[in-house]
Amino acid sequence: MKKYEISYTSGATGYGWDRSCDTINEVEYLIEELRDTWNAMVNVWDNELHDFVFYKHALSNPEIDLLRDYNRDLRTTTRKRK
Repeated sequence: MKKYEISYTSGATGYGWDRSCDTINEVEYLIEELRDTWNAMVNVWDNELHDFVFYKHALSNPEIDLLRDYNRDLRTTTRKRK
């Protein structure tokens, strides 16, 4: 099982896809353009920490966005650098 699971769904068409990635760089590459797309629903699940690192509903801003946080450390349970 890979570390990150990405789920995308277009709010306009209902089309979507799921991907699995091992590194955060792969995740950032896949969702970089989807992050600011207004009608996209995008979720990134961390399989090791069992929680979302990115969560965005369609027609809204991201509720959880640990990918742009400069103090992030996704290896820890608090996800913050010490």
